[in-house]
Amino acid sequence: MELDRVIQSLQAQIKSVTKQNVNLQMAIAEAEQHEEVAHKDANAKLQDLKNALQQAKEDLVWVPCEYQELMDVKLALYIEIATYPTLTEGEECSLVGVLVPRRPRGLMVSLPEPAARYCVCM
Repeated sequence: MELDRVIQSLQAQIKSVTKQNVNLQMAIAEAEQHEEVAHKDANAKLQDLKNALQQAKEDLVWVPCEYQELMDVKLALYIEIATYPTLTEGEECSLVGVLVPRRPRGLMVSLPEPAARYCVCM
């Protein structure tokens, strides 16, 4: 009788340990599944960042060209501003029909040196 009780006690312990083992195996499987999902998500984010970096590098290539175009426009505007007073003096004289004294040439506009070309713009 004593042996039957020990056997029943041991069988109950075996069932309990077996149940714990099943629960642990399920927890391990769930953790592995979460790890796999997290790994795929991290890889997708990494790929997105790599794509964004590549796009930024490609966009950066055109910045010097755009800068040079703006500098060319600025230079053209400086030249236009510098020649405008000379052009209007002649028109003033022809509109009035009399000789108008010329303005003194004290104001000089210095033009900036054109910037070096960084790339060939298309």
